[in-house]
Amino acid sequence: GLTRKMIQADARVRCGKFAGWRPEFFGLGIAGSAIGILGMGAIGQAIAERLNGWGATLLYNDRVPIPAPGGEARPSVARRSLEEVLSESDIVILALALAPDTIHLINDRTLALMKPGAYLVNPCRGSVVSEAAVLTALTSGQLGGFAADVVVLEGWGRPDMMFSPHIGSAVKKVRLAIELRAAENILQALSGKPPMDAVNNPRQVA
Repeated sequence: GLTRKMIQADARVRCGKFAGWRPEFFGLGIAGSAIGILGMGAIGQAIAERLNGWGATLLYNDRVPIPAPGGEARPSVARRSLEEVLSESDIVILALALAPDTIHLINDRTLALMKPGAYLVNPCRGSVVSEAAVLTALTSGQLGGFAADVVVLEGWGRPDMMFSPHIGSAVKKVRLAIELRAAENILQALSGKPPMDAVNNPRQVA
């Protein structure tokens, strides 16, 4: 929706003055684009899996490298430095945990490293992004667009903003899988075994 300018196009059709198709709202397709993913844990890998096969070049940055491709579901992604992912990507997707070193990781300096007109997508944590820096980059044209379903401070009074309530997992099968996993953890704990997903024993999901 962001890169194909769907919201703007929808507004034009509904405005009451739509006079038919015109050569406008040119956007960016996935095929042939470079897509960078910051954070390659379970969520980052799931994003890469879904993008794999769409004809995009996939790049990522993470402190821990993922295993090389091999196996049915392993996406083909290339590890790069943070600066390289930002400067080489047409679309940057954030999949980071919120930690002291990721707060405002996306700021004036890092946004300036991105390609002029590139797109930024944040489905992880609002505070990973400096919203003031994003606004400046959007106003100057350095950033082509910004999509997020997480924000630091919702501007409820702004009529030009469109919000979603962090609905990434709002799928029946996904929620059932989450509940099943919780039940399996409880059963493991009750049987005297360490739970699979103990908070005090985090693990890298392959």
